[in-house]
Amino acid sequence: MSVDNVTGLILAGGRGTRMGGADKGLEILGGMPLAMHVLWRLAPQAQEVFVNANRNLGAYEGMGCTVIPDTIETSKGPLAGILTGLPSCETEWMMVVPCNAPQLPTNLISQLLTGIENKQSVAAIPCTTDPQGLAHTHPLFILIRSELYENLYDFIHSGGLDIEAWSTHLNCEKVKFDDHEAFTCINTVADLHAFSSKTKM
Repeated sequence: MSVDNVTGLILAGGRGTRMGGADKGLEILGGMPLAMHVLWRLAPQAQEVFVNANRNLGAYEGMGCTVIPDTIETSKGPLAGILTGLPSCETEWMMVVPCNAPQLPTNLISQLLTGIENKQSVAAIPCTTDPQGLAHTHPLFILIRSELYENLYDFIHSGGLDIEAWSTHLNCEKVKFDDHEAFTCINTVADLHAFSSKTKM
């Protein structure tokens, strides 16, 4: 399987509640918006990258991406963004990532594809082990087949809201990654300050 058969989708449509209502993707880290850090890491891995956003659309379009606002209630969370993005995906796979993960792996897609090679999986997510030895899955970074629109539509309209629950519903393949910190998401102002102080981005 080739990364040429993957479209990227950056989720930037949330309300930023934990960031005091700010648009997380446009918060500045190292002189650049968080979403741009994500785009720079994701774009070389995919055929095309879309951004799902519901405000400041011009700012995201200025990053050189097609921007797609939610077509259903934003209260549905990340699943609303994924459902919105799937009809625009013309490749076999879609790689979904959050807009606030500025250190996402530069081999994210290739490693997930390798992890499901020769399997009948319709989705894959990374799993890591933290410094304390605890296992973590990262369902906000989910590689899915583009044919899953109806599956997700039915899941949402039957009351499903949680992306982790959907990944379980899909019997998602879990693929091991070594760098736990690569999946760190910046959700609060405190997170942003802490991240800025310990990195040179």
